[in-house]
Amino acid sequence: RLRWQAHLEFTHNHDVGDLTWDKIDVMLPRSDKLRTLVLAGIPHSMRPQLWMRLSGGLQKKRNSEMSYRDIVKNSSNSETSAAKQIEKDLLRTMPSNACFSNMNSIGVPRLRRILRGLAWLYPEIGYCQGTGMVAACLLLFLEEEDAFWMMCAIIEDLVPASYFSTTLLGVQTDQRVLRHLIVQYLPQLDKLLQEHDIELSLITLHWFLTAFASVVHIKLLLRVWDFFFYEGSVVLFQITLGMLKMKEEELIQSENSASIFNTLSDIPSQIEDADVLLQEARGIASSLTDVMIEAQRCKHLAYIMADQGQLINSDSAIGNLTRIVRRQSQRRKSTISSLLFGNNQGDGQTCELCSV
Repeated sequence: RLRWQAHLEFTHNHDVGDLTWDKIDVMLPRSDKLRTLVLAGIPHSMRPQLWMRLSGGLQKKRNSEMSYRDIVKNSSNSETSAAKQIEKDLLRTMPSNACFSNMNSIGVPRLRRILRGLAWLYPEIGYCQGTGMVAACLLLFLEEEDAFWMMCAIIEDLVPASYFSTTLLGVQTDQRVLRHLIVQYLPQLDKLLQEHDIELSLITLHWFLTAFASVVHIKLLLRVWDFFFYEGSVVLFQITLGMLKMKEEELIQSENSASIFNTLSDIPSQIEDADVLLQEARGIASSLTDVMIEAQRCKHLAYIMADQGQLINSDSAIGNLTRIVRRQSQRRKSTISSLLFGNNQGDGQTCELCSV
């Protein structure tokens, strides 16, 4: 905590006097020092304020043309299909947590408002169970409105646009990217999966869809999320590769396909030491960058759409990608968008390869 205080004071406190959160910028300037602090872990009492600044959630909250109160008001219709599905899932999200265990629990109405608000704000996405799990975890640590804007940051900037869509096209694409990375970084494990014909995405898809919220202990999740909110979706790949690396020897020694599948499924729940995991993740996939991930996403998304018959052939994939326009807000331009459409893409078109 003292290291964080010293960093924030040195970076932001240009006036003599006590440093308060209102003096700290809505976005923290990226630096090697900040990255080192994030990897070492954010003090828990600082997480609400720092997560909002690292993820871009606070910037969205401050710059939004519509207040959260107005979003809640506009999304209060309980007769929509999304609202009805949300109602069914409210008690399924975290049934063992007192905050969400019954309709009178304190977190249930808050979760309902957030999920309805997201479904209204992003009609091309609607409601996805993955967003419910992530939002519920955020509500354990943040105020309702801040949790909502954190979800907006995740949906708009931290993962591809179609992660939580009904087709789950974004997260499906990432599963193919993951398999490509396993070939590159864990060739022995790749050979094992091929020999036993194991479809890894059956296990790892919901790891990605919930940013590990559904599979790891909360203490580990907090450390993973510290890093995730700082560096984005590349962390999902690094953490997954780190987990697989930690259990690679055990997997190779497994006797049969069922044993391998069960071992893979149990990996997240068996990891307790966040420092060891983060060290392993950075050790095996330190060379992994956003640019590398986005390039692979381009290729594998085209393959998926071709397989589904949505494209005539893979060569015409990019030209035939369906585009969506998201909520009217300024968004940082993704690497994918730059790769596909160049740097002269009109600001009026918020188009991305993964926005399908």
